[in-house]
Amino acid sequence: MIAAVTSGWVSSIRRSGRVIVASVVVWGTSIALFGFTTSLVMALCLLAVAGSADVISAVFRNTVLQLSVPDALRGRLSAIYSAVVSGGPRLGDLEAGAVAAAVSIRFSVVSGGVASVIGAIAIAKRVPKLWRYENATDH
Repeated sequence: MIAAVTSGWVSSIRRSGRVIVASVVVWGTSIALFGFTTSLVMALCLLAVAGSADVISAVFRNTVLQLSVPDALRGRLSAIYSAVVSGGPRLGDLEAGAVAAAVSIRFSVVSGGVASVIGAIAIAKRVPKLWRYENATDH
């Protein structure tokens, strides 16, 4: 909640692509560490960090979508974006439950976080345009 309420600072960031990748890496790392912790306080702190990283990632992903998509396609791509944002976590829930049932809850949480980190880095390498993406600024 704090990340969302204080997100005004994001307008001063030019390298949105790097922030998106970094946010996903922070989210995945926080989730993986959450999977190892046995302390309630540490678990809550890690989940707060993960939630903040998720909010920041969402703000920047939406900004990139709005700034880089031509007007004629913005509605269609926004609809696809909404479907991915709504459906993606449900697929992740299904995968996490299947892994937890097959191996263990801890393994499911940790491997999901690690897979997110690896996936973010792989996408950044495979799609260098994302990593290099910069917002047009007027300052």
